[in-house]
Amino acid sequence: FDWCTFHILKVLRSLSRTRVASTAMVKTEETLDIIRIVILDDESNLGTKLDAVATLKNITYYVDDKRLQILNHPGLIDALIKLCTVHGDEMGKEFASAVMRNLAMTPTTKVPMMKYSCLIDVLVELTED
Repeated sequence: FDWCTFHILKVLRSLSRTRVASTAMVKTEETLDIIRIVILDDESNLGTKLDAVATLKNITYYVDDKRLQILNHPGLIDALIKLCTVHGDEMGKEFASAVMRNLAMTPTTKVPMMKYSCLIDVLVELTED
């Protein structure tokens, strides 16, 4: 586990609570890469993963004109779907489903979201938890 990553994600989460910072984070695609990597990293602790998903939740809320870009970011939605299937991480599932909700609120993302064939199944499964 990397303490530097832990602190970086704390800063990103804090900054993502503003529209200006969220917009800047989307413009820097490496931010989305970092979030994806942390979510998928089995070595990352739960707190760091939660900070990563919470950051993405904030970004998708504030930067509504970039939701399609976020949706199309390589591997990001797959990482969220995987997070939703991890047993015992209820907060992570809640944050991940909030990201999906934010993404689905934009008309241009609805059809592209359906290319993830298991998305509906995962969301239905979350309602049963």
